[in-house]
Amino acid sequence: MDEIDIRYYVRLIFGKWKSILVLMLVILAATLSANFLLLPSVYRGVATLKNAHVDGRFPIEIRDLSMLITSESFLESVTSMIGAKLKDIRQSVKVILPSDQGDIIFIQFDSENKELIDKFFASVEQVLRNLYSEEYSNGISSLNERVGLLQKALSNLQDSKYKFLYGLRDLENNNKIGGDYSIDYYFLLNSYSTLEIQEISYASQISSLQKSLRDSNNFHYKINPVVLQEPVGPRRLFNSFVVFITSGLVIMLFVIFEDLWKREENGKKSLENTGRTNKGKGQHSN
Repeated sequence: MDEIDIRYYVRLIFGKWKSILVLMLVILAATLSANFLLLPSVYRGVATLKNAHVDGRFPIEIRDLSMLITSESFLESVTSMIGAKLKDIRQSVKVILPSDQGDIIFIQFDSENKELIDKFFASVEQVLRNLYSEEYSNGISSLNERVGLLQKALSNLQDSKYKFLYGLRDLENNNKIGGDYSIDYYFLLNSYSTLEIQEISYASQISSLQKSLRDSNNFHYKINPVVLQEPVGPRRLFNSFVVFITSGLVIMLFVIFEDLWKREENGKKSLENTGRTNKGKGQHSN
């Protein structure tokens, strides 16, 4: 095989640069037309989902929650709720777990249909609440029950405290503090003090449980889902640029191989002509 002369092919390509450029521009125009006319825009919805918790306990750990949302069984529940097809959303969902692994996750959902994005996020929240409704309800009921029991105990304690207070005031008003009444008085006083301490303890426990109730939350979006106004795909200009450059390389390779093929064919013809000439000379000499 003949050695390839790089400089020859560089000159060859530069000699045909106008034809190459025209072909590249035609391909670029066709690619841009296909990208903008045939490929629909893809939009992205983003949301920050907060994990449910009752009294500081989570029904599901945040890492498990991130895997649940992208699981096929969960997405099947979502699709049945919004009337979509599983294949339309399976590859479009992305869950991002923050590095601190707190109680929130970030969800992304891409679709050509903005309405479908809104429905998707609404259904994710609802499906999660349905899945853990019993556990969440039981947790809230348990807190309310504990608060109710403590409030009842506090009410009974306050009734007893007022009785002791009435007895103390009666002894004090009748000047029956010392002497034979000192034991009764100090008994009532100590009992009253004990009940006051217990009252403060009950009130503190009730306050703590009520705070837990206020702080408890079901699954909800910390930041409401937002659909980005600018489409995230397809990357039309980038794709067109890649096709433009690739087409140029392919065309230049075609020019080179075409020249190699022509030179090889010319070489074969030259050998055939030389063979015929030599054969004719041999017959003539005979």
